[in-house]
Amino acid sequence: MSDVNQSLNGNTNLINDRENNKRVSFKLYRKEKLKSKKDIICFFKKNDNSSLLKYSNYFFTILALQNNRSYSRFVVTIKKNKN
Repeated sequence: MSDVNQSLNGNTNLINDRENNKRVSFKLYRKEKLKSKKDIICFFKKNDNSSLLKYSNYFFTILALQNNRSYSRFVVTIKKNKN
């Protein structure tokens, strides 16, 4: 559990919030577990995606959910399968 607080790449990353025209910083952590099923479902609700930030590059897609602290407690990364 010691690597829960260890950043994947050691620094803060920036993603663009296209709707609000600003950059949002986040850190990805290893072994961060979602506590319940509703934590995962909230990323994929079509009606309430106003607080959802999406960043994509060649290797992965990041879905970040903003909360009341202006950063995300839960981040989902989807690795792209490149053949």
